[in-house]
Amino acid sequence: MEYEVGNGTDYSYGPLTIIGYAIFLVYCLISMFILIFYKREFEKRIWRSLIPMIVAMMIAVIVQAFIPELLMTGGGLTFICIGMFVSLDNPDKDFRRHALWDFLTGLKNQNSYKRDLSLHKNRSKFNRKEQQIAFVVADLNNLKLINDNYGHDEGDRLISAAAAALKNNLKSASDVYRFGGDEFAAIYINVKNEIIEQEIQNVRDSASQEDSFAVPLSIAIGYASGVLNENANDIFKIADKKMYKDKEKIKHTNKIFITDNIE
Repeated sequence: MEYEVGNGTDYSYGPLTIIGYAIFLVYCLISMFILIFYKREFEKRIWRSLIPMIVAMMIAVIVQAFIPELLMTGGGLTFICIGMFVSLDNPDKDFRRHALWDFLTGLKNQNSYKRDLSLHKNRSKFNRKEQQIAFVVADLNNLKLINDNYGHDEGDRLISAAAAALKNNLKSASDVYRFGGDEFAAIYINVKNEIIEQEIQNVRDSASQEDSFAVPLSIAIGYASGVLNENANDIFKIADKKMYKDKEKIKHTNKIFITDNIE
């Protein structure tokens, strides 16, 4: 490698510099080939951002090789790094999605429930205004029966159907959550009991119309309401107990027979 005195700018040159440029160009060409040949494996925004960045960098390196005084490689590298930063996902978003959402059903999970309940309590304290809170607690029936006879994939499909029935019909709830397994909950803020009861009935009606499973889609549901304060968890426990009473009632009034209507 040689150190040259250029026209107004000093720069390094020589065989090693040329080899470095050549290696970089080969690297860029390989990267371009991967992005173009396997572009279906990447999101559009990624390859649409990175390909122009790579082309711009290749041009900068070629110009630098013929006009070394321009010293374009540093600026070009900065340019392509910005492009990569814009095109790639922020890992924090992925972590938050995994931490707060249930990917099977698309509902929020128990972590979200705890966070949202805390937010509701804090808003109530800040506004210094009494608010009513109600909890709907739901539990899917027949899941073990499906899992044991048709496998967990079919069980997951049953869970997803129950989640959809709850989400689509508990419309006045601030949100619906999956706690894990076959357990669900919803939070209502300042909603009249008559509305909650009607929406619960809508869930039952929607579930009874589902006929794509070998056993009926059946959801045990309980709810309780009260004043939003630090004892909100006690209201939730009352709703939970009512749900178990409903589950026992369903168990004793319905006899389940496995059918063969699964495709």
